[in-house]
Amino acid sequence: MSTPIYIIVSIALIVLGLSNGSVSAQGEGTNLNRLKWEYEGGVFSFQLQDLPVVLEDLWVLQTSEDMNDWQDLETFEGKTVIDVPIQRGTRQRYYRARQIKGGDPYLSDYIDAYTVWQGSGVDSYSMEIRHWSSWFFWHGNVTVRNNEVVSTESIDTNFPDVFEPEHRTIDDWFAVLKRNIDNKAHRIDVTYDETFGYPKTAFIDVDLRMADEEQGWSILKFLPMR
Repeated sequence: MSTPIYIIVSIALIVLGLSNGSVSAQGEGTNLNRLKWEYEGGVFSFQLQDLPVVLEDLWVLQTSEDMNDWQDLETFEGKTVIDVPIQRGTRQRYYRARQIKGGDPYLSDYIDAYTVWQGSGVDSYSMEIRHWSSWFFWHGNVTVRNNEVVSTESIDTNFPDVFEPEHRTIDDWFAVLKRNIDNKAHRIDVTYDETFGYPKTAFIDVDLRMADEEQGWSILKFLPMR
């Protein structure tokens, strides 16, 4: 398995606007890859330069506060420049471009939907959801306040009485989806809500060679709350 390429740049926001710059890649092909950035009017513009053309590969721009937890911002698919507005109060962030060998059929739609969800600002809501894994399913209502599950009400389930399934927030379901995208699940069928971006329905087949590891969910009703 080949080592993925990461192009990393650390930017101290308190000195923004003094200069533009670029940073060499870390990993294989270091001398061929560069991530250039420019800053103007509160917006970073990132561009990959001197990159060998491999149509099957995908590059995604990521950001982090500590270089441990990385968030996908946008892919370079179909574009040469990615603009990133800087949020008020941010002092320092790290950015990197990650290469995905062979591309990814799910990542771009995931990033777009998650961006819509984050932009909605909704952190308190109720939802009727049916989720299942293998032979077991749970159908009921889940109430979330400040991004935490505060109550659940079962409508129908075949889980044993002694076993309570994990109840998740929308962000948690996004995390399940992202984990399977990153782990290259065999098949992912997902639809996203057009208004709020959340994954409305999903079917995940982790491994074609395995049985009874499929999972999925359907969010039947979604009601934001103040």
